[in-house]
Amino acid sequence: MIIASLALALNTAPVHAQAFEDFARAIGAEILIAQREDTNSYVVQNYGKEYLVRTRYCYVYAYSEPVVLYDNTIYFLDENDSCDIDEIYQK
Repeated sequence: MIIASLALALNTAPVHAQAFEDFARAIGAEILIAQREDTNSYVVQNYGKEYLVRTRYCYVYAYSEPVVLYDNTIYFLDENDSCDIDEIYQK
C-alpha cells in the first residue's frame, strides 16, 4: 500500500508486479478487459465500446485479460507485466 501511495503521489507508475491490483484500487482506476490483436496492438473493452491501444516493445499475449490504463502505461494484471502506450484510438 505504501508503494501504491508513493507512486500516486509522484504521478508515476513504477509499482512492483504483485501490487498491480492494489495500485489500481489505490488510484481508483477501472479494471478493463484487453485482448491482443497484433504485435503491439491490443483491443480494450469498456462498457460496450472498444479501443485500440498501440504499445511499444510489448510482448504480452493477452486474451480477455484484466488491465488498467494509467499514466501512458497498460498494466496486465494476470501477467504481472506492463507496457508503454503509444496511442489509443476508439474503434
